[in-house]
Amino acid sequence: MDELLKKLNKDQYDAVVSNSQYIRVIAGAGSGKTRVLATRIAYLIDNIGAVSKRILAITFTNKAANEMRKRVEEYLKIDNCAAHISTYHSFCARFLREEAYQVGYPRNFTIIDEEDQERIIKKIIKTYDEKITLTPKNIRNYISAQKNRGLAPMVNEQLSPYNAYRLKAEIYEAYQNQLLDNHYFDFDDLLIYTVHILRTDEKTRKKWQERFDYILIDEFQDTNDIQYELLKLLCNKLTSVFVVGDPDQTIYTWRGADINIIMDFPKDFKKTFDYVLKENYRSTTTILDCANALISHNKNRVPKDLVAFKGGHDRILCYGADSIDSEGNWICQCIEDIRKRDETVNYRDFAILYRSNYYSGGLEKSLINKNIPYNIYGGVKFFARKEIKDAICHLRLLISDDDYVALERIINEPRRGIGPKTIDGLYSEASKEEKPIVRYLLDRFTISKESGKLADFIKIIAEFRDRILDPNHHENYGSFLMDLLDKVGYTQMLLDDKEDGEDRLDNIKELSTYLFNAQRINPDVTLYEIMQEVTLYTSQDEIVDKDAVTLMTVHTAKGLEYPYVFVAGMAEAVFPNARSITEVDEDEPMLHYKNNDKLEEERRLAYVAFTRAMDRLYLSFNQSYNYATGDSGRPSRFITEIDRKITRYRPANTERSYPYRRPIFPTRVSNEARSTLSANPTDYRPGEVVIHNTFGEGIVIEVTDSSLRIAFKDIDIGVKTISRKFTGIKKKGA
Repeated sequence: MDELLKKLNKDQYDAVVSNSQYIRVIAGAGSGKTRVLATRIAYLIDNIGAVSKRILAITFTNKAANEMRKRVEEYLKIDNCAAHISTYHSFCARFLREEAYQVGYPRNFTIIDEEDQERIIKKIIKTYDEKITLTPKNIRNYISAQKNRGLAPMVNEQLSPYNAYRLKAEIYEAYQNQLLDNHYFDFDDLLIYTVHILRTDEKTRKKWQERFDYILIDEFQDTNDIQYELLKLLCNKLTSVFVVGDPDQTIYTWRGADINIIMDFPKDFKKTFDYVLKENYRSTTTILDCANALISHNKNRVPKDLVAFKGGHDRILCYGADSIDSEGNWICQCIEDIRKRDETVNYRDFAILYRSNYYSGGLEKSLINKNIPYNIYGGVKFFARKEIKDAICHLRLLISDDDYVALERIINEPRRGIGPKTIDGLYSEASKEEKPIVRYLLDRFTISKESGKLADFIKIIAEFRDRILDPNHHENYGSFLMDLLDKVGYTQMLLDDKEDGEDRLDNIKELSTYLFNAQRINPDVTLYEIMQEVTLYTSQDEIVDKDAVTLMTVHTAKGLEYPYVFVAGMAEAVFPNARSITEVDEDEPMLHYKNNDKLEEERRLAYVAFTRAMDRLYLSFNQSYNYATGDSGRPSRFITEIDRKITRYRPANTERSYPYRRPIFPTRVSNEARSTLSANPTDYRPGEVVIHNTFGEGIVIEVTDSSLRIAFKDIDIGVKTISRKFTGIKKKGA
């Protein structure tokens, strides 16, 4: 054990051997937190004499738990460590095997997954006579959100005057009754019931508190409220708590993570000792200087500057491109140049990161054109995504008389109630008339006065077919696609999907950007020629090569590292994300966010992206119009926040150079819109009905000093948080 301790740096050593009861370790990126946690467990057992089974270590993934256990066993030179090292859900499942009888469950209960949940919800929906537009997936997500907020089925929604909200609450209640009747727990229930039993039964709480002398929590910055309550319920006055995390890497607030839990830990656990791990074993000095400069702009953090263990002074290279194609081509050229200079470098040494999945489309195109193998990590390749294939099939119907594959794919997207028998009948009739299926449908429904969903769909296809084939009518292919999908109802179908519809629509907009750029580069290109090119890309979607460049979102990249990292799409409204941009301060013409927390999380996400790089970091953006953001690219504010001494710009030959200064952005909010902001907020109370200029009628369900939480009558709008300074809202009847 002494030899193991000697391998730690001073900060790591001090944290591992600390005798303090409450310890918070702020572990910077690449600072060896897993080593510290595993060494702490081994130290407690080998040097302090702690009983292994009285140690509880919690992390977020089974992979991380297995890695921690493996290291502890390696350090102690044993085959099976008795310490309890698991995820939150695994611990709760173990707890409930003993205690579930207290909530009416037997020991042999069943844990159900998401597919099982949706099957139960689907059966419940079928019991209703009224038409329910919400999908089982929508309702499952609603139930999960309610559970994680600690809300029972009858809270808020059941009191709402709106049928849609009451309906969701009723389904939630019926769903929970089904789980109880069948002795099922879903994943959320594992935590909820464990906390409920510990909170309400003192005897059980004391029993479990006496089982553990030491509790260690990994990735503490990702902890949510119910997980934190579980930790506190497992502690008595003698329990030692050791938490490890990095507030600068809190990037999952949309999953319920609360940065204030790690920040305020010393308030709940008095006399906490802090240890800050600043020495980074992953990245070069330059990369860390870049990351430190960026994250220093956040206010809600524990101050620290990462220090490189291995040195290195290659400057960060930032490239401003004129289009997504030139951005992708530049990245490809850099990859090939590096490999030419050093034959030992493999494709697997490169990662291309981006803020959102939609951004990968143009990058994939460049990689395919340059014959560079790549893999999408944790996602589906751009041209293989369902919505992209659907959009392409809509366009294929415009340029072919016999594309039955495209027809069958989209004839019920969105749903039109056209069953297999109807489709078989149409094929039979087309065969009798010796016509290709698409031509038969066009002739039949454009000439006749038949009506119905199929007829309406075919008439829209005919209308857009005439537009695209008219030699005297010049179409912008990007806008043309968006018009077509709007008209056939596909866009609305995506908007109705409250879980991932926005992301899928962003992918469609990125395809529109691709079409727009293809036409801009070659004004004479036909839609048919573009579809042929896309088909070639699609045919290579399944390329599998172990030595390949990795493409992934920054969220997916957390915890990983690569020698060479490209962070693409570093443009304003792309990274940071456009969805948080709402208004402009008249005294500061910079794009602003709904609240500073949103911007700080976006900056933390960029910080995570930068610190994935081991040897070289490259940043890029492009200036072309992007349908996903509705704007032309401007360099991200995060680029300007990096120290000018460590960043070198390389604009394309045809582009302007970006100076080292804070960029000035145009105002996004009109004077008319700004006039709706008032310094004298109206008083509201929960339960009052209000009218919003845009969203219509709603009921106030929560009031804070600065905002109102309102459940709107329109179920598609749902629950919104509205500033109390906003004057475009009034009490009903006022």
